Amino acid sequence: MVRLRVEVSQDLKALAYGELEALSDLSGGSLDLIDDTKDLVIEYRGGDLNSLSSVVCRASLIKRIWIINDAVEKPPG
Repeated sequence: MVRLRVEVSQDLKALAYGELEALSDLSGGSLDLIDDTKDLVIEYRGGDLNSLSSVVCRASLIKRIWIINDAVEKPPG
C-alpha cells in the first residue's frame, strides 16, 4: 500500500477522483480516499506503482502525483 497526494483542479475534485479510480483499475490496483481538503490524499494498493504512473499520462484532470513516505513527498518513478 502506498499513500499518494494527487494535485487536481479544486473545482473538479469529484471528477478527478473518478478519473483516478478508472486509471487505478487499468493499472491493476485500487484506492481509498483518505483526505480531500486541499488535494486528494489516497491509499493505492494491489497494483504496480510504475503501471499507475504509465497510465496517468492519459489523465486530463490530474495535475501531479506525489508519493508520501514518512512525511517526505516525492514524484513516482
